[in-house]
Amino acid sequence: MSGDKFFKCHTHGIPYPKGCVCPACDASRMPRTAESDIPSLHETNSGSLQRIADATEAMAHNYQQLIDERDRFQRDSWAAQRRGECLERSNAGLRGHITRLKREAAHE
Repeated sequence: MSGDKFFKCHTHGIPYPKGCVCPACDASRMPRTAESDIPSLHETNSGSLQRIADATEAMAHNYQQLIDERDRFQRDSWAAQRRGECLERSNAGLRGHITRLKREAAHE
């Protein structure tokens, strides 16, 4: 077994192929009936719903952190834009002042 093709389950210590789910963990999510090893439709659906819920929880884990980060970037962007506009106006005023001084120096 190569280390790059298999994972080891943290719960059960069972190796399983990359891209698959640990068989013991997967089996524990889908209880079997006493009559047979084939799960019923209800069991299959509940196992699927559990996996969907786990995936949704994993996606939503950092959701608030992402929202806070987005809001911070928006505030920083708006502040930088306002600062840039302020500097543009200041530069325009200073250019006008320099032009006035040059004209006064030329007329003297």
